[in-house]
Amino acid sequence: MALSKRTRVLATTFVLVAAGVAAATAMAEPPSPTVERHEAPPAPGDMTAQELEAAFRNGDHGQPGGPMPIAP
Repeated sequence: MALSKRTRVLATTFVLVAAGVAAATAMAEPPSPTVERHEAPPAPGDMTAQELEAAFRNGDHGQPGGPMPIAP
């Protein structure tokens, strides 16, 4: 039984698409391993991340003693 030209074209297209998907999947980078992030406790006198963010929002620039003067 001979396949029609349309059936051969569809079968060939399907095989090429499947091969392309397989090649793309094989070349994809593996997912990176998950790393748990642990922040070290701040040293005495150091500011925490939240304190630094608040200082920058308030214009303190993280400097002890108040805002840092900005020269014109």
